[in-house]
Amino acid sequence: QNSLEVFQERDEKIINWLKDQSFDKAVTKLTKEMKKWNKDLENLSKREIIISDKEEDLLKLSGYLNNRMSLTLDKSRKLKDDLRTYENKLEKLKSDIKKLPDEKEIRNIQIKLSEHEAKDISLTKELMALEKELSTKHHNFDKNTASIDITKKSILESKVAEGDDERILKHLLNSQPILEKFKRALTEKNVSKLEKEISASFKSLLRKKTLFENCKINSDNMTLSLFNSEGKQLNSSRLSAGERQILAVSILWAISKSVEHSLPIIIDTPLARLDSEHRGSLIFDYFPKASDQVILLSTDEEITSEHSKELAVLTSHQFMVEANEKKGTSNFRNGYF
Repeated sequence: QNSLEVFQERDEKIINWLKDQSFDKAVTKLTKEMKKWNKDLENLSKREIIISDKEEDLLKLSGYLNNRMSLTLDKSRKLKDDLRTYENKLEKLKSDIKKLPDEKEIRNIQIKLSEHEAKDISLTKELMALEKELSTKHHNFDKNTASIDITKKSILESKVAEGDDERILKHLLNSQPILEKFKRALTEKNVSKLEKEISASFKSLLRKKTLFENCKINSDNMTLSLFNSEGKQLNSSRLSAGERQILAVSILWAISKSVEHSLPIIIDTPLARLDSEHRGSLIFDYFPKASDQVILLSTDEEITSEHSKELAVLTSHQFMVEANEKKGTSNFRNGYF
């Protein structure tokens, strides 16, 4: 008896048995019967299995096994590929999870984000209010300017008499545009002179000679722009603290050279934030030429004893200011620190 016959016999027993049983008791009895049949199958498996040696049966069995084996191998390969894909996805998920911040960090980020959002809303409202206020002031300014011009013209016209007075007042009204042109031309002339003086002063004091070539001043708003030897504009914010101080000194020096009268110059903490080379430039190139009278207010950390000796040949007097804390006064004595 082969396996197929055993299962066929079993199926027949199940069908016949179900026909003889009532529905409510079928489950319990079926379970008991199935245990018995499984026991029979277990006993049967221990017996010697006889396979038909007919060529026809062997060919059928071989074809069946080859077909099943091919399907099983294909399915195994697919399962293996799927397993590898899911393992890679799992590793990536594990890596991504490790990169995620912990709950405490997330809470801190959320708190900071909320604070920034609230601050942004507040600043936006403040900006809108300021823009509205600025617009109102611009409107009022234009309105007042127009009103002043109308009033000025009305006053002049109302006071114009016949003859020479009328002619003179008309000329005054007509001369205003000419005076404005003259004012602009004079401003541009002085601005041009000041540009040259600032460029010359800054180049003479600056350590990096190739950094700067010339400067331009906007005559409308008096903003200063710096340019290098290639004609490219320099960003003044990228200058070092010492270079910005040298630029400020150059501007003051240029202004003093542009005026007709020589004025005394007082310089407080003249060498702060400067390196040794820039300090040397100020000591030898600026201080002696700044004006006919120059007063330096310095600490002992700025102008050292070495610099003091170098300045001695250029100065007429040196004084030391000493504080008296008990009396709340200061005393002067000759000499340096």
